[in-house]
Amino acid sequence: MAVATTVIERGSGFLQRSSHMRLERRSGLRAPTSLVATLRRQQQECPVVVLDLSPDGALIETEAPPQASAAYELRFNVFGETYFTPVDVVHWRKHHDAYLWGCRLAVSLADQRRLCNAVKAVLGLSGTYLRPWAEIRQQLHDEAASTEILVGRTPSGREIELTPRDCVEMGPDGVELYVRTISSIEAA
Repeated sequence: MAVATTVIERGSGFLQRSSHMRLERRSGLRAPTSLVATLRRQQQECPVVVLDLSPDGALIETEAPPQASAAYELRFNVFGETYFTPVDVVHWRKHHDAYLWGCRLAVSLADQRRLCNAVKAVLGLSGTYLRPWAEIRQQLHDEAASTEILVGRTPSGREIELTPRDCVEMGPDGVELYVRTISSIEAA
């Protein structure tokens, strides 16, 4: 049976109301994922799956319920970036043969920005940035030949750089093809 959902926007978060009249406060975008991660408590580690992710939270699937007053850390990778962060278990429940934990991530502001870019990329809300060839050509003219040159960014915000020699050899069409190829690899 499907549950009808109404989304009411409120600032940067939203309230979600289901037919059961339960309100849920979320602070930003959440992306469905299937990331294999590691949960650590003291010196013990166990594999978990991150089922959804936001810049400051995650829903993880584990084999056991959380221990009361235990300190946990979560390690996971998103688009080649590794995150290792303390987590606060906000809520949990049994789900079939596993346990689902709703966690708040204690990540730095810089990591929150990177995670926000990654979430937007997963949701298709950001695109590839291709730096204008005129800016690249101007930087080639102004700077030393050994400096890497920013030619674009992937949807998750990762910078794409080339050597000046590669930029000159590829030209504007080759640089564009390179940036789009790197971005498509990230999306795969």
